[in-house]
Amino acid sequence: MKLVAGLANKVTLESLHRQHTPAADEIFIAVAYADNYFREFLDLATAHGVRLRFYGRYDTSLPVALPVVEWFLDNNWRKTVTGSLVPDFYHPKVIWWKGRGAYIGSANLSHRAWHQNIEIGTFIDEVDLQASGMLEDLELIFNEIAARAYPIDSDLRNKMKALAGAIKKNRDAQSEFENEFEKHRWKPKGKPFESGKNSDQDKRLISLQRKRASAIVCMRRLGTLLEANRPFWMPASTPLVLQVDQFLYAYGEQFPPNKRRAPTEVMAANGIRHEAALAEAVAWWVAGNYRYQKLQRQVDQIYQLVSTTFARHRVANLTKAEFIAAFTEIHAVGERARNRSNEDLGFKGLKPKQPERLTRHAELIWNTRSEGGKSVLQLLEFVLWLDGAAPLDVR
Repeated sequence: MKLVAGLANKVTLESLHRQHTPAADEIFIAVAYADNYFREFLDLATAHGVRLRFYGRYDTSLPVALPVVEWFLDNNWRKTVTGSLVPDFYHPKVIWWKGRGAYIGSANLSHRAWHQNIEIGTFIDEVDLQASGMLEDLELIFNEIAARAYPIDSDLRNKMKALAGAIKKNRDAQSEFENEFEKHRWKPKGKPFESGKNSDQDKRLISLQRKRASAIVCMRRLGTLLEANRPFWMPASTPLVLQVDQFLYAYGEQFPPNKRRAPTEVMAANGIRHEAALAEAVAWWVAGNYRYQKLQRQVDQIYQLVSTTFARHRVANLTKAEFIAAFTEIHAVGERARNRSNEDLGFKGLKPKQPERLTRHAELIWNTRSEGGKSVLQLLEFVLWLDGAAPLDVR
């Protein structure tokens, strides 16, 4: 059990979200208010394929913002997320990551609640929920909420849009009242909580996480498409993530319409006709009329070598030769070695060939130690396999 007071004690809902969402069996949310910021929460859950049930509030204040309503409507094909609203008499603040634990407190699903207000709550581990009998209570409560809730549908969106004029009028009246209030303010206006010196860093991290979550959603969608459109040379046993990786590599290097065009030009053109461009690329991929031999080697040989070498039971005890043999076959490692200078690799005044430079790069990585004395094998074991420590992206 831990106290969750956001920036006040450096235990934030956002950190709980990043830690527990990827490993949750399912997520149940009963929170009255949700603004556009909530979509980042939803994106991370869908990126990890975690089932999510959201129950917000519906009344004259429109506590669940239109962008959130539109997100559920635009993503209703996913089948892993559902959104419903409970009319009027409803004000809970509960997020239950089933199998991990539950947050019960004061915070709404809004940027202000998570990053500016003083919000107080408690995170209770699943073991403690079980021991206290609260698991049964949570099940009963969510069943009761579900019985009172109405699924978000297009009629709700239409009615919210129809209220646009009234909403503006209400906001203008509220603004007028706030101006009058400031004239008669009792004490100086308070300041929101901020993360001080780290605020810019926090913003960059949030932006990176948002982009990563969005990319994962796109990758999963592409994977589903490629699984049903596999070229003749690709074995059926090929992991989906590897299929996506090889498709993107081939598309970037060999897709005929991309030749002699800058990536920015390709992106701009495809953005206008996204679905048609995707269909053309997939049809080209299935036909196999390109140089697939190098891709096939990645699937048949390199993947097998790398996956078996860095397997959970082996990675911590690899020899130097075993590490270098697999490490130097990874495409990203080769790119990094290619971009290092000869001097940086210890070849001052010499002009070694790329294989020699790649091996030297791997040797330098092998010999490097962290400030705490950890080796590259310990690093790989932590990042790849110690899933109890934190989600993969955090590790």
